[in-house]
Amino acid sequence: MRDVTSFDWRKKLTKEDRKAMKGYRRGATRQAVPLFRAADFTDPQKKLFRWLESQRTRKSDPTPKHRRALKVGPKAKDAHEPRVYGRDFCPLIPEGKFYGAALGSFGPSPESGWTLYGTATNPTATGGGHAAGLISIMGYPYPPGRADSTRHETVRKILEDFRVVVVETLAGLVAAKWEGRWISLEDAKVLPEDVKVRKLKWLFFLPVDFAGRVKEFLEAHHAERFEKGETPFLWKIQETETAPKLPTPTAENSGAAEEAVVKAL
Repeated sequence: MRDVTSFDWRKKLTKEDRKAMKGYRRGATRQAVPLFRAADFTDPQKKLFRWLESQRTRKSDPTPKHRRALKVGPKAKDAHEPRVYGRDFCPLIPEGKFYGAALGSFGPSPESGWTLYGTATNPTATGGGHAAGLISIMGYPYPPGRADSTRHETVRKILEDFRVVVVETLAGLVAAKWEGRWISLEDAKVLPEDVKVRKLKWLFFLPVDFAGRVKEFLEAHHAERFEKGETPFLWKIQETETAPKLPTPTAENSGAAEEAVVKAL
């Protein structure tokens, strides 16, 4: 007899539940594992995806003083919804295009982006802690010594990971900012390594419907596999309000082959 576990991914969290979950973000976590397989993510790319998902900027997150009108209170109904960004915020965003984002919610400098370099530290009695840099978050080595070839390869791989995860998979946009100038991902690649690692602030613009984009990618991937004859069925991801009721395993059905043409997550 097999054990079957059914997870209720659509459970409505109470105020106490959300408070207990530090850094709570609504997301597409339940679709992450099939996405990783479909996109063939490396371990650092998986870490980047998870981190982006957890760091998405919400409507209730801090804003600079000149953008305070866009911030809603923590108890607002849409407090956990993504804040939307357009060309008025970043000139690299095409006219008429809008994104959600992962820009950082630091109190002193919100929406300012992230550096590659940096080690996380805890807050002290005299000041706040420091966030980890993306090199650390993604688990790449960055040994001391400017001549170490490992450092150059790490930076090259990270920028490629940005392209694969944010641009190719999530249909988003990666931008960098330095001394008031906006710089595209491609233009940033030719800058000196020290600038890319320590000076640039990296900003990630993501689909407003994050989960919807993951669903779209997965369905397109499996439709392509179906056309090639690599799988006998199409995938269709269906949002459900409650966890599906699974049949009780019996001696008759425990070894039966599955023949469904539509899969739901």
